[in-house]
Amino acid sequence: MAGLFQFSSFAQFPSVVHGVATADFGNMSFNWGEHDQVRTNRKSFFDALQVEEQSVVVASLVHGNGVIDVVASDRGRGVAVPKESLEADILVTAEPDTFLFMVMADCLALFLIEPEKRVSALVHAGWRGVDARAPQVAIRYLEERYGCQPAELWVGLGPAVQADSFCFPTQEIEQRHLPNWRPYLKTNGYLTKIDFVGYARDQLIEGGIPAAQIENSGIDTRTDRRFFSHRRSVETQEPEARFGCLIGFHSEG
Repeated sequence: MAGLFQFSSFAQFPSVVHGVATADFGNMSFNWGEHDQVRTNRKSFFDALQVEEQSVVVASLVHGNGVIDVVASDRGRGVAVPKESLEADILVTAEPDTFLFMVMADCLALFLIEPEKRVSALVHAGWRGVDARAPQVAIRYLEERYGCQPAELWVGLGPAVQADSFCFPTQEIEQRHLPNWRPYLKTNGYLTKIDFVGYARDQLIEGGIPAAQIENSGIDTRTDRRFFSHRRSVETQEPEARFGCLIGFHSEG
């Protein structure tokens, strides 16, 4: 679909509905745009995926690893009234025709599906979420709540700031004091690159998901202007904006 990024590995599952909106759809965050325009932008995205606006459930992100189990009665939460959004960084649903939605800039969105059980999850994972092991929290929740075996899960890693663009003076890096981050820090002495996307992927594999069932977009939001980037906005003074991510299952298909 024009203006959308989708995971090729998900195409084998006809009932899965998913996508990442490019900047062509415009800003999708109420924090960075006028309310009516944001709703129009979001609706264009939903329409492109053939999803009814009132079947969408919106997350308000808090940079943690909390999980909310979304049910049919949650449909429409946060669509028109931002304060009604669900405050969590991991949304999970087993309800058909209920679609999970988050907005991103440089943080990583993880799209998880269990095709047979038709369970889906959407995870917001910035470096703090990865540090809190949000990817594995999501896997454990899917297994304990819905009996989803990790070996049966498929995952897409959305556009995010990649290690080559996520670098800072070494002395400013909080993660340098955290032993678990050492394999994901690459330094030349003065500058250190932070590979939080690689850390998230490794957590998924450690959690039991086969590497062959993890599709990494590899898209660097800082350098790829198809997507909004907070880091690029800071550097260039271009307006802040956020792109949308959505996943769920149709009841038919």
